[in-house]
Amino acid sequence: MHNSEKCIAFTSKHWNKAQQNYSTIKKEVLAIVLCISKFQSDLLNKKILVRVDCKSTREILQKDVKNLTSKQIFARWQAILSIFDFEIEYIKGTSNTLPDYLTREFLQGKE
Repeated sequence: MHNSEKCIAFTSKHWNKAQQNYSTIKKEVLAIVLCISKFQSDLLNKKILVRVDCKSTREILQKDVKNLTSKQIFARWQAILSIFDFEIEYIKGTSNTLPDYLTREFLQGKE
């Protein structure tokens, strides 16, 4: 996060059995869909910047899904996101420390 930015909310979810078997890319895209959907009332009609540390995630959300192997599910997720004004920005994983920190701290607290 940049100095002028503030995080206003966090969310989490346990994957169901089917979602646990999703590829990493599918999980990344689904996480974006679930997060934006959860905060829909706060995010509608606002410019949203989504930062990802996986280039493939960004590419999937920005391209036509006709050539993707899981095109039905990605098309459905793109349709859900289409009502939002969002931009996907790629950042290096080393710069995306907050999500990793939250995950590590949560998991360490469980042990």
